Amino acid sequence: MPSSPNCSKTIDTPTKPPHHFSQAWPQPQLNQYWLEYDRYMAYADAEFGRLYDSLTEMGLLENTYIFVTADHGQLFERGIHGHITQAMYEPVIHIPLLVHKPGQQTRQDVTNRATSATDILPTLRYITGQEPVDWTEGQVLPQFDETSPQKRSKRIFAFEGKANRRDRPLMAGTAVLFNGSYKLIHTFGYQNFQGNDPFFRGVNELYNLEQDPEEMNNLFATERTIASDMYNQLLGKLLDVDAPYQ
Repeated sequence: MPSSPNCSKTIDTPTKPPHHFSQAWPQPQLNQYWLEYDRYMAYADAEFGRLYDSLTEMGLLENTYIFVTADHGQLFERGIHGHITQAMYEPVIHIPLLVHKPGQQTRQDVTNRATSATDILPTLRYITGQEPVDWTEGQVLPQFDETSPQKRSKRIFAFEGKANRRDRPLMAGTAVLFNGSYKLIHTFGYQNFQGNDPFFRGVNELYNLEQDPEEMNNLFATERTIASDMYNQLLGKLLDVDAPYQ
């Protein structure tokens, strides 16, 4: 872990209300965890740099693909620390994806469209000459498959529901739908976290990420047409997922 003066200060962020699933950490303790996390990130970055330099010196990057991604981020600004949380804001699920092609010398953005971690497997199978599989929703990243349609689905789904049994329908969780610049968060099944909208179950949040990247302005009650359409799409997806277990 790097020592001071590296990563010696926390960064001010917009004030965000603690989430219902916040863990009531004292702010000084949370700041310490935040500082340690940033130091570990700096350490990982430095170690990856060493690996990259070694591969370069050995000439292996001329025939090697490198994919760098992550499983999740952190939500310190919402009062949350650790790997297990029902909250699904962007700092948790908007993870990096860096790709280095063999012999690549300059930066090239893979895509400016919505992508998912499920796209990695189809992409790896494609570039290694393997047949696609039909049990994943992922698609080959368009920058790798020039023959594939350039118009990709704008819809991306995400879900957190570790409390559910594998062999039963979903009883509680947080489901997310991305559609263009809009993001719907649907939290359901928790006894102490219920919504009060008579037309929609659960607790629902709708954000326009282009205009509100910090997810501070819930549009679910005001952008009713978009909210209703995305809500129905998301519920339809949950019903499809539940169907084999009914």
